[in-house]
Amino acid sequence: MINPEALFSETSLKGVWKGLQPTYTDMRGETTELLNLRWEPALFSSLTVNQIIRAKSVMGTIRGIHFSAPTNPQFKVISCISGEIKDCVIDLRPNSPTFRKYEIFDLSADRKEFLFISPGFGHAYQVLSNGAEVLYALQTDFNFNDEYALNPLDSEISIPWERLTPILSERDKNAPNLADTIRAHFS
Repeated sequence: MINPEALFSETSLKGVWKGLQPTYTDMRGETTELLNLRWEPALFSSLTVNQIIRAKSVMGTIRGIHFSAPTNPQFKVISCISGEIKDCVIDLRPNSPTFRKYEIFDLSADRKEFLFISPGFGHAYQVLSNGAEVLYALQTDFNFNDEYALNPLDSEISIPWERLTPILSERDKNAPNLADTIRAHFS
């Protein structure tokens, strides 16, 4: 039986939890539980996982800041299964005491940690190792029309990305800044 108290801790952003994935080792190798909806009933009781996405990226890649439309709220569970990433979650909930604040998490395959992100947060990460693979468990199917981007290099946010040459998609590179995003989606 897994003790949920040992697995989860809420972060400084109310609605974002960091968890530890149990790993079982024997002479054959190891098995890691990436996600078990019974670990924490209070968190996962209303969660259904409709889609799991794997993203593979090279060093320096920054993916995000991505968020769902307020009309299509989405829980996300993020896990780094290969390599190492610097993960950033920013609070985009206008009525939250931590609105516009972010927290950084170092996730890696070796640490076997994950993030549980409630609706209303933006999410991004930068690949620190030669390559990394990240799994996303999503509450709803990815729908490009309900997903938005915020520029991860916006000076108003000033996320302390590592000094690697950033590799960004055209969508992320041309995404609006925080002030424009708040005006367009949260006013």
